[in-house]
Amino acid sequence: MAVGDPLVAALNRPGDRDTDDTDDDLAATPSADLSLSVTTPPTLAVGERGDLTIVLSNFGPADAGSAAIAYVLPQGVALAAAGPNGCHESDGIVTCAFDGPLASGESAW
Repeated sequence: MAVGDPLVAALNRPGDRDTDDTDDDLAATPSADLSLSVTTPPTLAVGERGDLTIVLSNFGPADAGSAAIAYVLPQGVALAAAGPNGCHESDGIVTCAFDGPLASGESAW
């Protein structure tokens, strides 16, 4: 078996003595390993602007389809402007939607 090949496991039912793997195989499909990181300024003074950076990363091995996140802003913080990647704020919650695919090794937002 090589890296990237589907994982195959033989399933035997209780009392089944069949060991030939011919009709009880289960193939596991590789999935995407997604990570979300959020970077904010450590502190902000009243009226001061700061950058909120949200990054969605795919560590593979498979491509990811679409994804959505919601980030609750700290009390008293408002989003002044959002980037061009489909993020918006409503009632203190920043939501972002990504309409994939996001290839293994790539990041978005």
